[in-house]
Amino acid sequence: MKYAIVESGGKQYKAVEGGTIEVDLLSLEAGENHDLQVLLLVDGDDITVGTPTVTGVAVQTKVVEHFK
Repeated sequence: MKYAIVESGGKQYKAVEGGTIEVDLLSLEAGENHDLQVLLLVDGDDITVGTPTVTGVAVQTKVVEHFK
């Protein structure tokens, strides 16, 4: 299982490859791409912990919708 702990708006979220996450409001329109900083990356038995972030790695996301 491959996943990452990412940071958005001062909060941490678990992002699973191919999944979706709900984060606080971003100043982006629906359909825009956004990269999140990776704090921890897990790929099977390999674990990479950032100091404070993992360099050279970002989670690429797309804003699907805004809701209240």
